[in-house]
Amino acid sequence: MTLSAATRIAGVAGSPVTHSLSPLLMNAWIAAARIDAIYCGFPVDPDRAETAFRGIVPLGLVGLNVTAPLKTVALNAADTANVTARKIGAANVLVSEKGFLHAYNTDAPGFIDACEMHDIDVRSGPVLVLGAGGAARAIVHGLVSAGAPEIRLANRSKDAAHQLRDDLAPTGIVYDWEQRNRALGDIRLVVNATTLGMAGKGELDLDWSRCDPRTAAFDSIYAPAVTGFLAGARAARLKTVNGLAMLIGQARPAFELFFGQRPPDSVDADSLLTGVLEARR
Repeated sequence: MTLSAATRIAGVAGSPVTHSLSPLLMNAWIAAARIDAIYCGFPVDPDRAETAFRGIVPLGLVGLNVTAPLKTVALNAADTANVTARKIGAANVLVSEKGFLHAYNTDAPGFIDACEMHDIDVRSGPVLVLGAGGAARAIVHGLVSAGAPEIRLANRSKDAAHQLRDDLAPTGIVYDWEQRNRALGDIRLVVNATTLGMAGKGELDLDWSRCDPRTAAFDSIYAPAVTGFLAGARAARLKTVNGLAMLIGQARPAFELFFGQRPPDSVDADSLLTGVLEARR
């Protein structure tokens, strides 16, 4: 890759950001599309994040993907925001255009795209979402927009689950965290949107024997590739999808926002990132 003063620069901002797979994926797409651009990681101090984001426009960056815990700050730093970002209350994409900073949320459509890619019909029955943070808010918004018939919520903080319901899914049903297994009987999809399953965060246990065989399990976590949540679902012979699908799903529209074209189909994103994760084990 030859860089010049005309090379467009985009990246991912987070705290931390070294774990992110976005540079690998985005640069593979950039190379395949033969775009004069580069995609980098930007570690950002949360206490100075808004100042950093407001520097995107004067520095001439194309834009940034934004990871937790900076997505709310990203929304507040922008001059404008699309309907999805405003509704969710967080932005995972910032784009510089004509002297202004625009905020977007591609997590919600990215989740639905990932479901469609794995033949999961979110309209086929009730959905249980575990968690009430930024990932859960994006997922619930995506489910509501896609026509999920019923949304059930469980979170360790019940107040946060009620707030999520009131904000995004007024007809949703909130379960006590300790009673989450009661929500499993007739669901068609259960989504882990908590941090349980990540290293040092503990595991998420469910009584998978309560589930209909047609139930699918979707974990928003992609490292490790198989969490305890997914291992339990697999042992019950249920369809499982890990967080790589959502990562790729949200990255596709972000790439288009940055560079004005869809990423090339010639890159097998799933195989690329799966190989990287296996090498890190």
